[in-house]
Amino acid sequence: MTELFLTQLSKIIARSQIITDIAQQSSYIQDWRGRYNATALAVVLPHNVTELSAIVKLANQYNIGVIPQGGNTGTCGGSVVNAQLDRKQVIVNLTKLKKYYQVDTINQSINVSANHTLQEVQDIADAHNLYFPLSIASGATATVGGAIATNAGGIHVIRYGMMRNLTLGIALITSDGGYMNLLDKPIKNNTGFDLKQIYIGSEGSLGIVTEAKLRLYQPENNVISMVVTANSIEELLRLKEQLSAITTIIAYELIGNTALSIWRKFCTSSLVLDNSSWYGFIKLAINSPQDLEDIANLDNISDNTIIAEDSTQQAQIWQIREEIPLAEKQYGITAKHDISVDLACMTEFIQQSQQKIQAEFPDSYICLFGHLGDGNLHYNVGFTHNSKVQILEHESHINQMVYTLIKHYNGSIAAEHGIGQLKVHDFARYFSQEYQQQQLIKQALDPHNILNPGKVVEI
Repeated sequence: MTELFLTQLSKIIARSQIITDIAQQSSYIQDWRGRYNATALAVVLPHNVTELSAIVKLANQYNIGVIPQGGNTGTCGGSVVNAQLDRKQVIVNLTKLKKYYQVDTINQSINVSANHTLQEVQDIADAHNLYFPLSIASGATATVGGAIATNAGGIHVIRYGMMRNLTLGIALITSDGGYMNLLDKPIKNNTGFDLKQIYIGSEGSLGIVTEAKLRLYQPENNVISMVVTANSIEELLRLKEQLSAITTIIAYELIGNTALSIWRKFCTSSLVLDNSSWYGFIKLAINSPQDLEDIANLDNISDNTIIAEDSTQQAQIWQIREEIPLAEKQYGITAKHDISVDLACMTEFIQQSQQKIQAEFPDSYICLFGHLGDGNLHYNVGFTHNSKVQILEHESHINQMVYTLIKHYNGSIAAEHGIGQLKVHDFARYFSQEYQQQQLIKQALDPHNILNPGKVVEI
């Protein structure tokens, strides 16, 4: 059956667009974290939407799972094979689709093919004196389609929202291989459900995004970046409240001492950061000279505060923030948690979770950083000897400790990275009602479970 599928596939696209050799599949089948690495029946590289549609239709005929893939920068195994399934799966990588874009300066939007990287969209917008604000560390590789599929976040969510807030329309291939165009609907459109929102954040399990219409903005003219030190997260939360009363916060990031210590083992910067328990990496829009004066008089703005003097120093500040996850990856394996809680509960959650974990695992450390402005933390637990064996042995229990508290505080176990295959069972366990409702949506829109099977929800 699989050989017949591959034979029919080669009649749809060129043989050079089908990769069955395991060695040649290597860069496609392993996720960014190196956690998953299972061979696909084939890696398929369509060149246009017509080919993609035909591939999905053929997969329906032979009951082959289709895994959409863009830049493969996800951290939850959403864009690679799920080896736990007793079913053949193909990875359909969209990076070879023909690229196009069209900028609309009047409506401040861009229509763009899904395989453009986020960095490319930013560069195109910049060339038209406009601004696309989604900023994530993997922006040079991560694609528009992947960012829509995972509802990506990043450092500017506090100002501009997540990817769904930046997405005005999409076009996609449905689970049966049909084409649906939701690109050019007006902003005011209450003709039934807003269908695009069902597909945004569904991780390719309901449809494969091929094109998008994205919101652009006028660039912020006067922006400053700074690094402040604090003895507690409460101090940083008070500072956020004070800054919000003065000006517009564009980014408000948190880095803990442990995270910065790990960064220092692998990275360097000409910026000198004093030792502190916590660091706030902050970007602000300045509307008047009075704003600067008012900011300078705030309690946490001290001689230790680094305020970027030019664009070079601003870039250095945000380079440190972007390098934190890369340094952590080099340092060793951890039990990772992409979580969010209400800011009012943040301090209590961190204190309780740290006490519970370190009481049970005295040789553990917690690498904590993230997007304090919107309540999203990257809460990663490792062991001082970088023991992979310890992590694999205790990860499930550590997850349970963290997620039980997250549930208690009405937070999220998947703030911006998604569910993928990593958190399917945790999703079902801790948020069963939402899980069951989403199963119904999956059954309705993909009744044969063709698209990204074993991801987000199981049916």
